[in-house]
Amino acid sequence: MSRPLVALLLALSLVACKDRVPDDALATVDGHQLRRATFDSYLARHSQEQIDEAQQAQLLDQAINVQVLAQEALRLKLDRDPKVAGDIELQRQMRLANAAIRQHLEANPVTDAALAAEYETRAAKLREPEYKARHILVPSEAEARDVIRLLERGSSFQRLAKARSIDPGSASQGGDLGWFTAGTMVAPFAQAAAALDKGKFTKQAVRTQFGFHVILLEDQRMREAPPLESIAEQLRGALQERTVEAYINGLRGAAKIVKREAEPAAVPANATAPPAAPATAAG
Repeated sequence: MSRPLVALLLALSLVACKDRVPDDALATVDGHQLRRATFDSYLARHSQEQIDEAQQAQLLDQAINVQVLAQEALRLKLDRDPKVAGDIELQRQMRLANAAIRQHLEANPVTDAALAAEYETRAAKLREPEYKARHILVPSEAEARDVIRLLERGSSFQRLAKARSIDPGSASQGGDLGWFTAGTMVAPFAQAAAALDKGKFTKQAVRTQFGFHVILLEDQRMREAPPLESIAEQLRGALQERTVEAYINGLRGAAKIVKREAEPAAVPANATAPPAAPATAAG
């Protein structure tokens, strides 16, 4: 908050209440201070961008409203309500937990070496073959065999795809599927494409749940991983999550944790008692 606005607010408070607002507060409500640090937290939660003095003054009024309502809740002893007390305690614990995590991450930042190592691990998994292929999809194996015979006699794959393929997405493009990896296609199709040499087509129909395919492999290449700079923040976040998980697990391991044992389910009052075991006949 700018110093001129703070000075103005303090002056207005002095005129209105004829009470001196302490230096570390921005206002008082029935003698209770709205501290500068409290308002800074409120400001951070409600504004993500730069705001002007008028907006800051509006937010200060909102924070005063919160203070007024909180004091009224205390007067009504609402803090003694179990649900309200539980909510307050949960919020307190969550704030403290987040503060501990922030401090741990600041003390254990992700290093450039760790980032580079994580990149190399992931990049190795991202490097995989890509295929550029066309296909002709027909409803029966007999039609697929007929397409293969025509191709073997020199017919144009693209023309046959436009004339015979029932795939609405690629038929008008001469069966062109563009570049793809094996994981993006159904297994039989991917396996058949991977087994082809560049420029060759399948000599047997490839059956999938969509019908029967004749596949032409036009090209093949190795997909490279994106540059480190483009995914650095994503990797940093993943490493931070791993750091936090290890931190929490370490704290749990050092803590003595005792859980309440599950209590047996209560028997409804109107439940029917189980039948008594039959009496053994006397010998």
